[in-house]
Parts: sequence; C-alpha cells; structure tokens
Amino acid sequence: MRHSEKEVPLDDGVLSVSIWEPDSPILTLVCVHGWTLDRHSFSGQQALVPHGVRLVAFDRRGFGSNKLPPGLDRELADLDQLFVHFPSPVYAFGVSQGARLLVRYAAQSPGSLAGLFLQGGLVDGLPAEINEIPYARYASLLRQGNQSAFSKEWLAHPLMRSGVPAEQLSSVAELIGGYEGRDLFTAPANSISDDLSGVLPSVFASSGLPLWVIEAAHESEARRAHARFLIEKCGAIPVPMPGGHLCHFTHAEEMNARLLAALGAIRHGADGGQQIGSQL
Repeated sequence: MRHSEKEVPLDDGVLSVSIWEPDSPILTLVCVHGWTLDRHSFSGQQALVPHGVRLVAFDRRGFGSNKLPPGLDRELADLDQLFVHFPSPVYAFGVSQGARLLVRYAAQSPGSLAGLFLQGGLVDGLPAEINEIPYARYASLLRQGNQSAFSKEWLAHPLMRSGVPAEQLSSVAELIGGYEGRDLFTAPANSISDDLSGVLPSVFASSGLPLWVIEAAHESEARRAHARFLIEKCGAIPVPMPGGHLCHFTHAEEMNARLLAALGAIRHGADGGQQIGSQL
C-alpha cells in the first residue's frame, strides 16, 4: 500500500488530499466526512486498499487542516474538481453532512460518479428536526473560547454517542479535538436548503447511478426516515449496519465488508472482469 499527499487545484486555492492505493487499483473511493470531523474519521477504511481500492480522503472547507473559506455551496465545486482528478471508475462515500453534500452533487452531476454510498445524511427538502443539532448554542460556546464545554455537549449528543462502544468513546473524542467552528462563524451549517425531494427520484431513475444507503441500528429517527425515502423513492440499496451515526468509524470492519460486497457485485456485473473483494 502506497500513501501520498497531493494538491488538487480549486478556483480559490488548492485542496490537500490523502491517497492510499494498491499496486493495481481497480477503482477509486472518495470519502467525504461529516460535521466536526476530518479525513481521519476514515482511517478504518484503509483496510480496503489491499482489495484494489484507491482510497481518497480530505479535509472539507472549515475542517481539519483546510483553511479555505467555509461554505457548503463552494464545496460542490470542490467535489467536481476532485472527482475528475482520478481515473474512472470513481465512487463516493459520504457520512452525515458529507452524505448531504453528495446527494446534492448527484442531483446536479449524476454522470460524474460510478456509484454513491450514503451514511446518516439528510435530503434537502424533506421534513427534518430543525433543532436536532443546536448550531447556535455550539457557535456561542466556541466564540467564547469554551472548547471543553462544546466538546462535552457534542460528544453527549445522540449522533455522537448512540451505538458507540464504551471502549471507543475516547477515539471518537479525538476525532473532534481539532474542530474550531470556523464553518459556524461564517454561515449556518444547514445553509443549503433547496428542495431536492421532488427531483431525486427521476435523477436516479434516468441516470442509473448505483446508490447504497447505510441503515445503522442506532441512527436517529429523522435520518432513518430520510434513508427510507432514498430506498423507497430513489431505488437505493439498503445496507444494514450495527452501531450508530458513526458506524463507519466505530464498526469499520463490518462497514468495509459491506462496502467490498457492494463494490464487488457491481464491478463483477458491469464487466465480468477482476472482482474487487475476492479475497474476502
């Protein structure tokens, strides 16, 4: 397995990208992290690399080491530049806010991807609990420099706590240790609000873009409802998982097995050639 760091040119700077790849990559999987997280939240997915997966992870605007101006709208263009940087087929795996971004991207450019995995994301336009995450409260704490209070409250939130084994609580805490709230200081974290619910079924039906939705056992009810919309109205394939909102991190081995099974099935069906995950 080779690891490298590359810079992808953007309109207003560059995007630093971490890449892990085998000697003979079969496909590329771009990982898009959730709110308060960074590229390190996909550390468990490095185990996919020996199975032929080129794994790509990066820090989104406002998170981790990325110092570019935050903004969900700008990130759509970032994804566009990132996906074309790698040879096809390119798949994407989005978690939480990262999944939400990928849904919006797919609505605009479904032909740019070979497949899409979504975990714990919301679909713009569907009913949602607007107070599920108290962004204003968290922004106030961080503006006051009260990082410890923010961390304590956010780590106690069901999205961060439900389904997390006790022995992994400290690892989850480390994931948010570097979050500074830069995205909250510039715009609301849920600033993209166009209604996609009416167009997504036809987008996925006409494009044929393969779509998988992770259904974690301890995911929130609101996000489970959005997952069911994607399954029932957009033809997404459900992927049951143990754990909760962070199951890709807390249950990485199980997640990787499911990702390889899905990728292997579609690659085998598409060209009958080398089948990813055949070592499992």
